[in-house]
Amino acid sequence: MPVDSHGHLDTRIEVSSHYSGALTDSLLAMYSTMALTVLALAILGLINGYLQRGIHIKATSLVKSMPHINASSVYAAEWKTEMKASVNSPIHTFWSIPDASKPYNSKEAFLFQFLPVNLMGFWFSFLWNNVDHFYWYNQPFAGMDNAAPAASTILLDYPSSMPILITCKAIANKHWRVALFSLLSLAASVPPIIASGIFIGIPDATGFTEHIQPVNFRASFSILGLYLLCTALARPTKAYRLPRNGIYTIGDLIQWCYASRIFDEELHGRPIFHVQDAKDERIQLLSRIHLAKRNYQFGLYLGIDGRRHLGFDIAERKNALGRLEYVDRIEAGPALYLRLDGRPWHFRRPRIVRRLE
Repeated sequence: MPVDSHGHLDTRIEVSSHYSGALTDSLLAMYSTMALTVLALAILGLINGYLQRGIHIKATSLVKSMPHINASSVYAAEWKTEMKASVNSPIHTFWSIPDASKPYNSKEAFLFQFLPVNLMGFWFSFLWNNVDHFYWYNQPFAGMDNAAPAASTILLDYPSSMPILITCKAIANKHWRVALFSLLSLAASVPPIIASGIFIGIPDATGFTEHIQPVNFRASFSILGLYLLCTALARPTKAYRLPRNGIYTIGDLIQWCYASRIFDEELHGRPIFHVQDAKDERIQLLSRIHLAKRNYQFGLYLGIDGRRHLGFDIAERKNALGRLEYVDRIEAGPALYLRLDGRPWHFRRPRIVRRLE
């Protein structure tokens, strides 16, 4: 693969910011904008005093219809009577609320209950699941940014573990991004539940008032702010960026090593990655890889056809002449992808870092 005098690839391999999977600059920017908008509206509501007095709305389509009677005023009186009886009840608990089977909701009341839950659910579940999965699958390649043993590269397998175990395993391996985003993804189902209780509608003579529950509001505001700060950390560093899309199938994995001599590597005259006996179990195969004590690296490796290929291979090996061959490291260049056509606003070609003997 040709390079210029500065060690840059002549071909525009988009190693810099073309992230695997759906984790792109445009996606992170869109979700950050949504979160900032919600936080700005919440702050505006605090300034205008809506947290204390609620939001009064004139109902346009009461579900309960009572001929010749003001339905909302009658139900308001019923609601106050039931609430007073509930509070004075000797078995009063948090769940002692007026009978919900008596509808007072209108279209507007439905929106107040529907929008917070769905916005929070959409923002948290879709984005943070993508972030979590991205770091699961790309951590082995990030470990191969420099030569590293098999335990932290090719044998690393986060997707096959339970979510809470992934967090614990990542902390033990000091993979802080995997640990952080696995924990955030695991907790992402909680904010929509909290958001569902922000608004409680109380009917009155002219419609109803959506009262804002301070505890739910402050909890949702704080959680949304925390996740927004973590969105800045979700943008992958250079070590996590790959030229092609996700590593989700065996085919995606093979494209990075199909021409390497990794499967021809031997230990005591026997191939490391080959099954030696029909009765061999997984522990025996893994032990052979660990005992070989090889390091693996992602970059430009010398393939079985004598040409350089982009992928991963054993970091160093001796050729037929007894000289050491190395995998040339790829250093991604900076780029920013925010255009709808997928082209970068700013792009610098990746650089080849050759290892000297």
